[in-house]
Amino acid sequence: MSIDDSLSVMRRKTGTERPLPEIGAPTAAKILRTALMQAGEEVAALPIIANIPEEKRVTLAPMVEEIAENALVSLLERPDQSYGLAIVNPQALAALIEVQTTGRVATRPAEPRPPTRTDAIMCADFIDRTLELLEIRASDAEIDQAPVLTGFRYALALPEPRAVSMTLSDIPYRSFSVGLDMGRGATQGRIEFVFPCDPVGT
Repeated sequence: MSIDDSLSVMRRKTGTERPLPEIGAPTAAKILRTALMQAGEEVAALPIIANIPEEKRVTLAPMVEEIAENALVSLLERPDQSYGLAIVNPQALAALIEVQTTGRVATRPAEPRPPTRTDAIMCADFIDRTLELLEIRASDAEIDQAPVLTGFRYALALPEPRAVSMTLSDIPYRSFSVGLDMGRGATQGRIEFVFPCDPVGT
């Protein structure tokens, strides 16, 4: 099945035949913003107001140094063996876990602790749904970055930030860092998605 055929099937299954309207020309950042908000509601019944993502070109070593302590660092993979990351900071991680276990987001700051394998499993569907919506809408809008945003899904949680340097190639990446208001103001979190700047083989 071709990529176009796969996208058509995904649109029918998920009810995303048309992207949500945005003011001005669609961009990867705007599409990611709406994808995060929809994924929060659909996967975890979690109200999210996402800021416009901060988009920048990054290299591997400085990016790893900036990963927050106790963040959940998830490896993203696609069939052509390209790899990216989803980095969920501790407050956003706590909100996603709390709403799925207690039905609400606590207003107190999350206690510092390393993320667990269970945390990763509970966040995987939210990450995958965000990536699915981003892929479909970027393709529909025919934005220039659509080819490098297509096909990524959650693969596994990395045990620590240092593992990023041992897993990802030392090539340029595109980072989208997004501030999140979660649970109607209960907490403020952040999530970062990192993708290769160019498809494999280009």
